[in-house]
Amino acid sequence: YRYYLEGSFRRDGLSALGTKWGNFWGASASWRISDEAFFEPLKSVFSDLRFKASYGIVGNTNISDNYAAISKYAASYYNGNGAFLLSQIADAYLGWEQTAKTDIGLTGQIAEKWNFELTYFKSKSKDLILDSAQSYSTGIPDASITTNIGKAQNTGVELNFGGNILRSGDFSWDSNINVTYVKNKVTELESDIVESGTGAANITVEGKSMAQLYLYPTAGIDKETGRRVVLLDDENGNPTREALLVYTRGAGASVYDRTTGEKLDINDWTAHIWGNTKPTYYGGWTNNFTWKNWDATVFFQFSGGNKIYNGMKATTSDMRFWNNTTDVYEKAWRNPGDVAIYAKPEQNDNYSNGSANPISDWVENGDYLRLKNLSIGYTFNTKNWPKKIGISQLRLYATATNLFCITGYSGMDPEINSRADISNRVSGIDKNTTPLTKTYSFGINLSF
Repeated sequence: YRYYLEGSFRRDGLSALGTKWGNFWGASASWRISDEAFFEPLKSVFSDLRFKASYGIVGNTNISDNYAAISKYAASYYNGNGAFLLSQIADAYLGWEQTAKTDIGLTGQIAEKWNFELTYFKSKSKDLILDSAQSYSTGIPDASITTNIGKAQNTGVELNFGGNILRSGDFSWDSNINVTYVKNKVTELESDIVESGTGAANITVEGKSMAQLYLYPTAGIDKETGRRVVLLDDENGNPTREALLVYTRGAGASVYDRTTGEKLDINDWTAHIWGNTKPTYYGGWTNNFTWKNWDATVFFQFSGGNKIYNGMKATTSDMRFWNNTTDVYEKAWRNPGDVAIYAKPEQNDNYSNGSANPISDWVENGDYLRLKNLSIGYTFNTKNWPKKIGISQLRLYATATNLFCITGYSGMDPEINSRADISNRVSGIDKNTTPLTKTYSFGINLSF
């Protein structure tokens, strides 16, 4: 068909919401440009060239509490007697998050060999389900109500390109690559949202992408004293004043001006936004090979443009001697002039390493390239096998996943998140998290 038009409508309900029902719809259209008369001179280059566009409204609940729209009481004790206390004030009109999605693109084939698809996309979400901070004077439990309060958007470009690279005799190599560039932005928010409890914190603010790292600014180790250099707020609230962090057992942590030695107010050492945790590009590269009865698939995955807080460095350099490593032993400060990564060891010091306050020194780039999957198989030619065996097809194969990862990240794995349960608002934090495992499997495909 030269022209194509499609529409859809659905109505969904969820009992966990106050406003249980939502209406969602979509429409798409395409135009096969290559069938037009004016396109005739270009048919030797492009074939099956289509312009496509779509728009739709989709719903999302993004909610883990099945009773988020219901005010609740909880059993407790008061003055030695059993009692029921208010445990949750709910928004009785809590409804669906709604996302309006727009896609515009071109798809086609070049020289009857290479397939491509280029798409611009934009999604605008409203009525985000978030916790709205309330005044403690209201008596509302946890000083928050789960409600629909925010707006966000994603914009970007996606490219798919692939085809046959080589065909010679019994050998064939097909390849396909897809790349997505995306920008996330919170466009409306009632108030900043800080999520902590993972050894570090994320903050979501209006005008930036979700889940920014929220850390205490630092600037390495002072070569002469071995103390962690921290950046205190100046009169404008910017972290520009250099100070030395000194931990004294029994007295705690103090800060001193790096130049004059004057004792300063440690309360001027505050958390700041310190990097985007959402990848700005990601994609994959698939390669399929065949030679006679052999076949192989190699799949690479890549991602980048994001920051990771390497909380494992805080854990392994905690001077309460939990899990010190050889890296800490070899790179800790010892003598004046040393260029060190870890501060002068002080017993029980959990400030200089970033346990008490997560520090910006442990922020690293999250870019990586991973061999995600490798599969090799051999299919037997069963046509000449005796029929009494009853085997019509036999294939042996071996598969491996996560064989290696090329990255500048010094942690165990750049593709992990300590709080995947709420990954929209918490991401880019590696704190005692199990890395992806290498797996090897062998199998037989057998048909009779």
